[in-house]
Amino acid sequence: MRTYDDEVARRCLEILARTARAEAHAWGAPEPLVETFDHLPVTDNDPATTDRVRAALADELGTDQVRDFEPEMGSEDFSELPNAWGAPYCYWGFGAFDAARWASSEAAGTQAEDFPDNHAPQFAPVLQPTLDTGVRAMVAATMAWLGR
Repeated sequence: MRTYDDEVARRCLEILARTARAEAHAWGAPEPLVETFDHLPVTDNDPATTDRVRAALADELGTDQVRDFEPEMGSEDFSELPNAWGAPYCYWGFGAFDAARWASSEAAGTQAEDFPDNHAPQFAPVLQPTLDTGVRAMVAATMAWLGR
């Protein structure tokens, strides 16, 4: 179950447990054991941190290369550490595929088939300029905090 809000997730888990117990009771089955064993919090970027990282990336890569990262229903453990430390954070990523091929696939509506998910064995990002861009981006974001 995935949500964009931690409170909604909490309520959904309660509803699922209540529904399982009600169904078991309705059918005369034993009380079910309902256990949450893998829950990740919503990754919610800190606005000020995001602005600072965005500015550093735009300075390094160019404003035309920096775009908004749209909300997704993925699950990500990134926020576990900064949340544990009470630290603000910014989760960001960068493209790893040939831009012309991506645009063509987007126009054809075949992105899911043409570009496997990063957990798929067929995932094969273009090595260059992905590697160089990633290093430049990481250094720029780091230097936004450490100074030049």
